[in-house]
Amino acid sequence: MDQFFAGVLAIKAKAGCKIKIVVMKPDDFLRKFVESVWEQNITIKYNYESHQKLVIVDGVLAFEGSANSTFAGWTREGEMRKLVTEPSVVKDLNDNHFLPYYRWGKEIKP
Repeated sequence: MDQFFAGVLAIKAKAGCKIKIVVMKPDDFLRKFVESVWEQNITIKYNYESHQKLVIVDGVLAFEGSANSTFAGWTREGEMRKLVTEPSVVKDLNDNHFLPYYRWGKEIKP
């Protein structure tokens, strides 16, 4: 995750959205980000087994593909970003590719 995505998530959290994130491993940037948003609606967990590239919004749409959660990853040619809007497919992606990693992940705390 880069500053662009972190900023978008922080703005949405301040607006009352509950944000849940799973990353493969914590780094210094994520630890500082967690410190800055600790009082907001953002929970970041890490799970070394996860290397998913999946964004689910409100359980009604998903983006999956090869793009990292960075501005460059979402604007660079050659990265795959597939929009999924079929409710049953979004639910399946959430249940099978997000929840298990979130459930067993360890929370990054300040």
